[in-house]
Amino acid sequence: MSLLNLALQGAGVARRATTYEDQLKSCSNMKQIHLCADQVPGLKDAIADSLKAPKTLLNSLFRRLKLKDEPVREFHASSDCDIDAFWDVITEVDETQTQNDTTAKLLLPKKKLQVFFDSHCKRRHYMFSVMKCTDASCLVCKPPRLPEDVFQSLHHIPDPVPKGEHYQDFSAAYGTETSEQHKPSSKGNSGSKSHGWPFSPSAQYAKNVGTVVQCSECSKWRLMYAKSALKKNQKSELEDILLEVLYVCGDTLTEVEHDDDSVLNAIHLKTNLSCNSPIEIPYYSAGNTTICFFLWFGRGFQRANKRLPYLHDLLFWWQTLLLFLIDSTVPCYCFSCFRFHE
Repeated sequence: MSLLNLALQGAGVARRATTYEDQLKSCSNMKQIHLCADQVPGLKDAIADSLKAPKTLLNSLFRRLKLKDEPVREFHASSDCDIDAFWDVITEVDETQTQNDTTAKLLLPKKKLQVFFDSHCKRRHYMFSVMKCTDASCLVCKPPRLPEDVFQSLHHIPDPVPKGEHYQDFSAAYGTETSEQHKPSSKGNSGSKSHGWPFSPSAQYAKNVGTVVQCSECSKWRLMYAKSALKKNQKSELEDILLEVLYVCGDTLTEVEHDDDSVLNAIHLKTNLSCNSPIEIPYYSAGNTTICFFLWFGRGFQRANKRLPYLHDLLFWWQTLLLFLIDSTVPCYCFSCFRFHE
């Protein structure tokens, strides 16, 4: 981004006005613009025409840049025909898939699609690769057209593997078994205790938000904090945002595009968390469902006193207290998932 900012120095862009400005004034974010375009005929094409001049200007500025002697290239967005052709391929994998199924929550029940992900794909936080198989019973893949020796030499894209202060060359890592253990969200806690917030994180400030966010990598629930209680419309806005984003431990959601009056400006998340960090202590005192301190075994996000007996919660609290009193090498029995943890 710092390289692109060089090209934007002294540049000003503005789209051309359309005949639908009255409808656009009522839209405060991209989601509302999409909904308005579905309801107002001609609005989508009018917006595309009004953005042609700014896009042409920006592309001409970016094409002048180079990174390590390689010129910067722009890529055009897919057309409606390209998107329709893509979805035709997806329906060959799972006929129940629709263009409205675009979130992880909606994709999870698609059994055929999940089987395809496990057998043909490599899913990572920063990349996604697909490989054709040679199974004769596969209903999706056609026979390879490459020579057999060339096809057998193909592999999924490897994960970055550290080598000293840098990373291994692609040629050295290609074809080897790698994992995501070196991605930033899997690294240990940085040890920083400073959160930079205008208040200290506590159960009361977590109650002001009234909901939690789940890490897409480790599936642990993480708290969101606010200095004052969210209003009904703010909670509704936050729920819509969480359906569209993939949160990872340590994220702050500040990279999500939002307006000045967005609820995200009032939300705070801890940045010194990683996927190796346990559940935050205020999670339990905020009245959330009792879950394992170390691992996550979901029972739904509801009040603990509506789902679990008082004795169970009492035992769980004693387990949490013992965690800080006993030596870390002694196995600790968890009364939530009923197992020992080292």
